[in-house]
Amino acid sequence: MTASKPIVALLTDFGPDSHYVAQMKGVLLGCQSSVSIVDITHSIVPQDIQQAGRVLLDCIRSFPAGTVFVVVVDPGVGTERSIVVVEINGQIFVCPDNGVLSLVLDSYPISQVIEADHQVVPGRDSATFHGRDRMAPLVGKILNGHSLASLGQPLDAAHQIEIISPDQTGDLIAGEVVDVDYFGNLITNLREDILSKEKWANARLEVSTVRLSGVKRTYADVTVGDPLALFGSNGCLELAVNCGNASAEWSVGAGTAVRIVVSG
Repeated sequence: MTASKPIVALLTDFGPDSHYVAQMKGVLLGCQSSVSIVDITHSIVPQDIQQAGRVLLDCIRSFPAGTVFVVVVDPGVGTERSIVVVEINGQIFVCPDNGVLSLVLDSYPISQVIEADHQVVPGRDSATFHGRDRMAPLVGKILNGHSLASLGQPLDAAHQIEIISPDQTGDLIAGEVVDVDYFGNLITNLREDILSKEKWANARLEVSTVRLSGVKRTYADVTVGDPLALFGSNGCLELAVNCGNASAEWSVGAGTAVRIVVSG
């Protein structure tokens, strides 16, 4: 499926009420007035490249081929780090070359990587706002039919960083909470496919002082106010309280260890 008009999806750590987002949208609309701009989120924890990568991976499956994703989570803004334009699975990504695409690159084959030449988009160039002054104009050129090859020099690969992964020793799997969603559910880095359904059904789960047995299918499989574990829509284990806020009630946040004891 390909969209009937161009789609640009924005992902930043600018904050939900930031006027920086509007400035980027203004540049994009000035380049292509018919573009449809989608806000993935602007509430990424500041400079949290790994969180941005997880959100990006969760979202890209829902967008049609040809979507241009612009990711501005950029601790190195103004430095010599590159800006890259990457084609992956029929979609285009414009972002700093700082590892934010690591999870996407682990999941999909890469078609091409271009190190953007900032001379391609001359104009104002703030050292603190490459999203507006470099990335948005690059996207404008893509929307107006410029080939990716015309935007800079090819690279063999985009930069990747080490992603936090669970560690398994015998019957013990050590993972951690990597995100807390709006509802206070604890999102872990433990994926459903690391164990069989039978093993998950009999596993013992531990986070902080909370102990759980097995994995449920829905939140409503336990009484309101009771804790549970289940797999979220992204295939990762979530620890939650039915109609409650697990993070607040258990005083647990990102970085907290999660232990899985496998039985049988």
